[in-house]
Amino acid sequence: MAEAAASLAAAKTFLAEGAYDEALAKADEAIAAFQKAGNQQMQSQATSTKIDIYLKQKKRPEARAVAAEAAALFKTVNDPKSESKAQLLVAEVCTQTQRYQE
Repeated sequence: MAEAAASLAAAKTFLAEGAYDEALAKADEAIAAFQKAGNQQMQSQATSTKIDIYLKQKKRPEARAVAAEAAALFKTVNDPKSESKAQLLVAEVCTQTQRYQE
């Protein structure tokens, strides 16, 4: 679990530094590790970081897809605040791209 937390911290650091490819790789590592450990709360945080990375890269379709997945995950872990934020991200990306269907 400590390794997963370290991957998430590294992803956030790389994101802040603008090293998006490295940030994405670390976010994916963290998501996989938290999923394997069954820690959905931390998995949802790592997923939120992945969404932020895609938005910074202006990869809106990818951000939308991950945000939709995140909303479902937040619902599963009974985190309505984060679920609402993820749904809002989905809506924002849809508005930016003028694409409202998958």
